[in-house]
Amino acid sequence: FWSTQRGVFAPDGASAPTGLYGMVGPSIHGPFTPMNGTGLVLANPAREPSQNYSWCVIGNLDVISFIDHWGLHGRTLDDYPELNRSQFGGTPAPVIRIALDGDRSTMISTRAMAA
Repeated sequence: FWSTQRGVFAPDGASAPTGLYGMVGPSIHGPFTPMNGTGLVLANPAREPSQNYSWCVIGNLDVISFIDHWGLHGRTLDDYPELNRSQFGGTPAPVIRIALDGDRSTMISTRAMAA
């Protein structure tokens, strides 16, 4: 698993959402197959592309991430720079649990992080 931001893709290259990606293989040396056919495991909703960032999968398949800019409702920080501060989360997001079946993943639950 790895996490990446949409902004790290080359402007003239591949385009993909900010999200959690994964590959599977028979060993650490591969060969590898992208999970879910594309490698994408979890992503932000299209209208909230900056909602979460920095996903990390732990041993029990809980996925921990952070809230970035939430509640933009399709607005961009370029067009509404005043939202940069008011809509910034900077705190842990609800925990997501995924299930794996071969090269397929499914989100099975969400819950708040324990205090």
